[in-house]
Amino acid sequence: MQELNLRHLGRDWTTDVLSFSLGGKDIVKDIVVGDVYVGFEQARHQAKELGIELDEELARLAIHGTLHVLG
Repeated sequence: MQELNLRHLGRDWTTDVLSFSLGGKDIVKDIVVGDVYVGFEQARHQAKELGIELDEELARLAIHGTLHVLG
């Protein structure tokens, strides 16, 4: 995740989720609208800190990234 963050956004640190929109403004017509990357180790760490199950944190991050892709 840190390497992707640096390569694509110029940020030299790890993150829990990265999202990249592939479409233009008319995302309804696009079949694939973007990519979402979830940092598993960061998600595990955050789940532990928040006192929640890992699958709940992974779902939260997937939703968070998807919302970024959609604008």
